[in-house]
Amino acid sequence: METPREKFYFTNTMLCLLKVVEGMETTVELHGEKEVTGRVVHVDGYMNITMHHVTIKYPRGSKKFDEFFVNGRQVRYVHIPDTVDIKKAMEAEIMKRNYNVASERVKQEIKDAAWKKMMNKEKQRKHQKKIPSGDCLADDAAAYRGILQNAQAYASTLVPPKLQMLDSRDQGP
Repeated sequence: METPREKFYFTNTMLCLLKVVEGMETTVELHGEKEVTGRVVHVDGYMNITMHHVTIKYPRGSKKFDEFFVNGRQVRYVHIPDTVDIKKAMEAEIMKRNYNVASERVKQEIKDAAWKKMMNKEKQRKHQKKIPSGDCLADDAAAYRGILQNAQAYASTLVPPKLQMLDSRDQGP
């Protein structure tokens, strides 16, 4: 789970590019003339990097590790593989993050509007005293469910096909 600060760093710094390197073999240069080469498993919002199958090169030799953690403060450079199209990768990562936020905001606004409308109807019905308040709640709940289904259908039209696949995987069982 990312904190709001980490989300800010991912969307407003070059850190989004480092997130694209997850799952790839790369070299990370550290302060003190050290190089770490291995497969990047995870990058967090503070540039901490977890790597697997690592070879670390010191000025006087090298060592191998199955798993290695690099503190973000120790990172000097990260080599981006030649296979990565930097511009497209950054745009895709930012689009994915911004879309999820915008989509959730639209859904929440629609839910809030539906709830407000339902509560206004309830107030009007109570004020007019034509229908007892308990009888109209079932009708309003059905209407609210219909509005929510329409909101979800509308929000799914906003999602590009690739992001729909990502969203469905993120939801979990």
